[in-house]
Amino acid sequence: MTQETASVRAYAVTVGRTRPAVPLEPGSLVRAAASPPYEAVSPEGLAAVRLCAGQALSVAELATLLQLPLQVAKVVVADLLHGGFLIHAMPDRSADGSDPSLLEAVLDGLRNL
Repeated sequence: MTQETASVRAYAVTVGRTRPAVPLEPGSLVRAAASPPYEAVSPEGLAAVRLCAGQALSVAELATLLQLPLQVAKVVVADLLHGGFLIHAMPDRSADGSDPSLLEAVLDGLRNL
């Protein structure tokens, strides 16, 4: 795909928009909603929803899997969130943060920075 073709495709996917309607980070996790109607979803949106069925994916992962620039993926994901096709996935908070081995691993990671 040439640079020009990629630019035209990105413009077509986002209908010319360059910013998502809601702020999203590349690491923002999303997953598919239970059972929304899929008639009004673009092909890229439908592919994103299918990828997120049963698992949470980050916006960056979706961009890679959909072969879209990150900013385009953010616009697509924001549209899907607004339409109720995707929902924000919250990280698992059930882990015990006081586990000494976990704290040791975090400390080792910080030292390696």
